Amino acid sequence: MSDRVIINGEIGVPLGAQTQSSVIGEVKIEFLLNKEGNFRGVIFNRQNEIQYSTDEIGYTQGGALTYQVNFNNLNDLITKLKRKINKSNKEGVEEKVKNMKKIKKDLNKIDDNSGD
Repeated sequence: MSDRVIINGEIGVPLGAQTQSSVIGEVKIEFLLNKEGNFRGVIFNRQNEIQYSTDEIGYTQGGALTYQVNFNNLNDLITKLKRKINKSNKEGVEEKVKNMKKIKKDLNKIDDNSGD
């Protein structure tokens, strides 16, 4: 498939099922949404942990967005999060400065044109 898709799962016939033609499966598909692979979209089908009926096996389907950070201890996690926040803040400030320069340039053009 693709190096940006991860598929985990299992398929089988449930024991004690009313009909042996029943096929069940648990599957989890992850889509890597960024280059690092720590931001993911996930869809899944899994067997319910609590069964309310002996006649049927219940399943839950769903989807999620996840962000994963690997760390060895709490201090390592805090350091990584601070680094990420500082990088994000720096990029935000640089973007604001760029926008302010553009606004100033546009205002100067308007001022130059109003003098004519």
